[in-house]
Amino acid sequence: MGPLIRALARHKVIVGLIIFEVAACFVLTGNGGALILNKISLMSQVTLPPNPENLYVIDSGDEGAVESAIQANAAARRDLASLDMLLQGNGSAGQINSVPAGSQMQTVSLSLVSHSRRAAVEDVAVYLGTKGALEALKLEIVSGRGLTEDDATPYSNDSSEILGQAVLITNSLKAELFGNESAVGKVLFYGDNGLNQATIVGVVRDISKPIIDSSGNSNLCVIRMAEPFAGGFYLVRNERSDQQFVDSLREALMSNDSSRTSVVVKSLERTTSDYFRYERALAQLLTVVLAAVLVVCVIGVSGITSYWIRQRSKSIGIRRALGATKAQIFMHFALESTLVVGGGVFLGCLGYFATSNILVARFGLPSLGLDEILILALAFEVVCLASIAKSVSVASNMSPMDAVRL
Repeated sequence: MGPLIRALARHKVIVGLIIFEVAACFVLTGNGGALILNKISLMSQVTLPPNPENLYVIDSGDEGAVESAIQANAAARRDLASLDMLLQGNGSAGQINSVPAGSQMQTVSLSLVSHSRRAAVEDVAVYLGTKGALEALKLEIVSGRGLTEDDATPYSNDSSEILGQAVLITNSLKAELFGNESAVGKVLFYGDNGLNQATIVGVVRDISKPIIDSSGNSNLCVIRMAEPFAGGFYLVRNERSDQQFVDSLREALMSNDSSRTSVVVKSLERTTSDYFRYERALAQLLTVVLAAVLVVCVIGVSGITSYWIRQRSKSIGIRRALGATKAQIFMHFALESTLVVGGGVFLGCLGYFATSNILVARFGLPSLGLDEILILALAFEVVCLASIAKSVSVASNMSPMDAVRL
């Protein structure tokens, strides 16, 4: 090992260039890769109702034209009646305050003890929907029962009335609050100092919050049934997915209110896709950029190594003339390359930890786990060694006469 280190020391400029290039590429790839993995993880957290391509989300625009809450509720009932008439029993239609990955969310903090100043779970998403909307969501009951019309209460933005008396909770929220215990029949306290209460009547399969974040708690939701209200969205489930059906939904609502300027109709699948369009575009852009960085690194390392070997052709020829075999020459350069690239990867790991800590502390950006860093380091070592394998092979196959001529 001593002669190998001394040989590298005699070419410290070229060795330093290779180490720096590998390290810089590793730092860029590590931080960019962490961001890509974070975006992919974020998009994979979404849990949608069954067949989201057949579930339509309708934004009917601002209801500011109506003069009172009574008129607004009456307008909502007219809209729902028009949608039901259009469906003719082949599907369901209702009204809901928000939808999974819908960018508009009402939240509540829950406690298991009354008059508690400390919530057991915070930022729980609240879905308020009419009977038709909950039917359209096709909520799968895991335990307990579903909500009935008797459980429906008037819609309210007041935090002290937001849950009504009977609610459903998602399986994730049940696990967070009660673990393996049954949640049915338990009471949730909410509002100022936990003075208000709602009874859990059932647990449903997970659906995602309207706003997805990287906290890992994207399925903590509570659902209650509400009477028709002003604002929100209409949900329509139907097996048809053609443009003619979409146009008919739009026309049915436009004809109900002449003050409406537009009605936007999208499938829940499309709504979710639009919600993540920036994350998807950023992940794709970073992937292209990091691929280009890696290609430049591979070409650079390969070119520098090839030049380095040509500069040492005479010493290779002398060693061959003194009896060194092809295998010995190959092994020498292979070990040399492994040490140099390994040094670059090691320096890159140190650089990644330093820059990642700064980015996390100042900007809250994600970072790679230790296992992911080790995988990236191994991949870099393999890719860089593969890029210089041809140059090492040329050196080992060089005859003494060819080496002297070079």
